[in-house]
Amino acid sequence: MTLGSCVSKREFLKSESKNKEQENILSSLSKSNDSLYLALEAKDAIIDSLNYKISGITLKKTKNPAEGKKGSLSKRQESDKKAVFIYNFTKYIEWPIEYNGIDFIIGVLGDEQALRQLQEFMSLKKVAGKKITVEKFSKNGKYNLVYITSLSNSSFEDIKNRFKKHKTLLVTDKETPGSHISFSIEQDKIKYTLNKTAIEKVGLKVGQELIHYSE
Repeated sequence: MTLGSCVSKREFLKSESKNKEQENILSSLSKSNDSLYLALEAKDAIIDSLNYKISGITLKKTKNPAEGKKGSLSKRQESDKKAVFIYNFTKYIEWPIEYNGIDFIIGVLGDEQALRQLQEFMSLKKVAGKKITVEKFSKNGKYNLVYITSLSNSSFEDIKNRFKKHKTLLVTDKETPGSHISFSIEQDKIKYTLNKTAIEKVGLKVGQELIHYSE
């Protein structure tokens, strides 16, 4: 009876020891799982943070730096500056001796304000000793230079065809295929692009100064 009791007690203690060992293992696994879960959470948080930062960088890179910035040139200032350019165009083009009439005639199509300001600016100017006359463009007019403003660039093809056999310089307010000289504005600076081939095709010669400062 005593021997049976001793054996039962040893078995009981052994069983208790195994149970505690299993509990310890389970507890350890639980803690390990918790640590792994926390580590995964931290990793997800880092990834989310990086994605946010990358997204911010991408937005900054793709944003147009000029967006939201408006030009400070008024319409009058723009027209005044272009008038000076147009006068210089007349000075650095080699005009044929036989060109039309007594006066040097400029036709302006589109913007009435540009027409008035060009008339005012050119009132006392001359080209090769000839007085400069600025008038509203007419389909039947004869011109040495035609200035087509941004309001009328859609009419350019018709004008180009009309003057392709005349020694007439065609100036536009924006780059247009076939135009001789086209204006552009960059950071409030007036610039121009010159098409030397198109100009020479109508029988005019371009001065080197005009070519040098072209975009």
